[in-house]
Amino acid sequence: MQKIWRATRVALRWLRRLVVGALGLVAVAVLLAQLREPKSDRTWEPDWERQPRVSAFDGDRMTVENFRDFRWAAANRPSAATWRTETLDLRELAAADFFVVPLSDSRSAAHTMLSFEFRGAAETRYVIVSMEARRELGEPYATWRGLLNQYELAYVIGSEEDLLGLRAIVRGNELYRYRINATPGALRSLFANMVLTAEEVATQPEFYGTLWNSCTTRIVMHANLATGFSIPLSWRYVLPGFSDDLAYELELIGDGKIPLPTLRERAKVGQAIRGAYGSNDFSERLRR
Repeated sequence: MQKIWRATRVALRWLRRLVVGALGLVAVAVLLAQLREPKSDRTWEPDWERQPRVSAFDGDRMTVENFRDFRWAAANRPSAATWRTETLDLRELAAADFFVVPLSDSRSAAHTMLSFEFRGAAETRYVIVSMEARRELGEPYATWRGLLNQYELAYVIGSEEDLLGLRAIVRGNELYRYRINATPGALRSLFANMVLTAEEVATQPEFYGTLWNSCTTRIVMHANLATGFSIPLSWRYVLPGFSDDLAYELELIGDGKIPLPTLRERAKVGQAIRGAYGSNDFSERLRR
């Protein structure tokens, strides 16, 4: 028994040393991460080579440069990379959709985006705003890296065919589309706030944070600042795969009559995106 006890004590001693050493390494990594400064002049993957800029804004009409409209052949390698300038009339902004893109079967990891619908006299245009981890050329994405200031924050403003097609076709993700319950006035304030913040981030870069400065936490921040929504602190947008649960509970999506599981099943649009991709009426076919 004494031999067993001595062996156990030795094993516990070594285990304690390993734990202390591991914690020390984590502390050093966190300290080094805090010493890094965000930059905008790195060599970026094509997705984030440019950042959106606002070249004119008179209260109703907004001109956005570096509007992204890529077509994709393979992950992170566009077959056609188009950056253009879009002039948008906020008076035409009539509706918006909330997109949830689960990244795993567990639902905890997901990407979220907002798509804004501008109904003009001649045509209806759809503009997506997406907040993402801006990766350098050849840099992989990992959740833990987003905890250690390894990525800058990127705002992407672009077309639905680009941002939805990339995820549904190239990456094989399922996507869920929910119509947002909000007045056009609230949506106009939200859109303007997001685009003007994108301009600030382009000139004053900041780090992406997996838990505190991500796609969904930024949407919540903008919604609370610009629209008068009062979205409370919740683990359900820290784990954004559950963000539609919170939106449903707050009556930001759904009509209150359809149960959330039924609404979620009806919200699936991955197959519709794949079927409409490349068509001249992509966004309209997606919504049919």
